[in-house]
Amino acid sequence: MSTESFSGRAPHAEWDSGQVGWIYVSKEDALKEFDADKMTGAIRQKADALMRSEVAAYDSYLHGECYGFELYKNGELSDSCWGFMGNFSDVLKDMAEYLPDECKGMVDHLEEQERPATIIKTLLKHAKIQVDQAAKAFEHASRQQVLGESR
Repeated sequence: MSTESFSGRAPHAEWDSGQVGWIYVSKEDALKEFDADKMTGAIRQKADALMRSEVAAYDSYLHGECYGFELYKNGELSDSCWGFMGNFSDVLKDMAEYLPDECKGMVDHLEEQERPATIIKTLLKHAKIQVDQAAKAFEHASRQQVLGESR
């Protein structure tokens, strides 16, 4: 789905694309949405940008570009957040903003999955990440301890 022409974006765009609908907003609804008294160029631009973003979100939904995360502590679900939409690399940045500080580094290990793994496979994968992080922390801590003891 797009609010722009598909021509020039793909070799078949000239003959393999069409119109499936329209998106519009009434003047009254635009004024109400943006808490304005009269229609101005700025209000038109805001309304246009909002409608384009809604079509982009719908396109992401249709492509299956909808993501979320779950955090587990001791095998129990402790937090989750869903509704991240769009390009996977952009979504990772958005997810990092919602994660607790101690979990922000985990986004570097996330992978896009076509089919969700079973809960056991997911827990094992996350356990490996946590073990790797703990090993790095231990390695760093033990060097500090050795350096401290040698003084």
